[in-house]
Amino acid sequence: MEVTKRPPFIVLSVEDLMDTDYILQGQLGYGNELVKPGDKLLRVESVAVHATTVKHLHELLGGTMHSLVVLAFARAQNGAEFHIKVRRHGLHEHERAPQASVDAHSGKEDTSAASADSVSQLQEQVSVLEQEQADIEITLGQNALETHTAKQECKAMRKHLELAQSTPPTDAMVPNASCIALEAYILADLEEKGKKMGETLQRSRVLWRANNLRMSDMAAAEDQLRMDLAKSFNEGEALKLKCANLERELEVSL
Repeated sequence: MEVTKRPPFIVLSVEDLMDTDYILQGQLGYGNELVKPGDKLLRVESVAVHATTVKHLHELLGGTMHSLVVLAFARAQNGAEFHIKVRRHGLHEHERAPQASVDAHSGKEDTSAASADSVSQLQEQVSVLEQEQADIEITLGQNALETHTAKQECKAMRKHLELAQSTPPTDAMVPNASCIALEAYILADLEEKGKKMGETLQRSRVLWRANNLRMSDMAAAEDQLRMDLAKSFNEGEALKLKCANLERELEVSL
């Protein structure tokens, strides 16, 4: 079963839902009410998922192989709540034969294939962006560490320089003007490096935020495409049913 990537979790497609008797939805003898694209997932067992994350949802759905879990849904048409009890199992553990999606009325290929291709392309782009985001986060961490180190060095050098300039000379310690000047130069150089590191860190943060926005937009576009695909599928199924009824009426009239 596939749902949207953010709450509310709307069903996009249904595959491999297995009832208590190990029968898949769509097979003869399936014992649960049918889950359809557009239905909304409400709860996993007694845990509401209207405000949870995808990661937490996956954790709730996961568990011991073939253990039972109760899922609560709301119908897309009228919001009516219903429950199913299914078994947890491996992805595509029980493969079913692929079915050609053909318009029974016109004999043409289902145009939803184009939407499926668009979804696949968006998934690839999101994967690339996620990798870029991970690289940026690593760079951010490194820049933050280098900036912190440079600031600490500047702070220590400034204290040392202030102490050298304020300590009165004694017979055992003669102040060396050239050493003080060198330390002042090193301090100024460290402060300049710290400033540049801070600017680099700021640019990395801007890039990170921009990437986050792009990923969010693409994820929303992917969800919309999947919902369009589910709608096309439902319309195709309704058309097939209508054609089957027309055929039966035709047979009766003959």
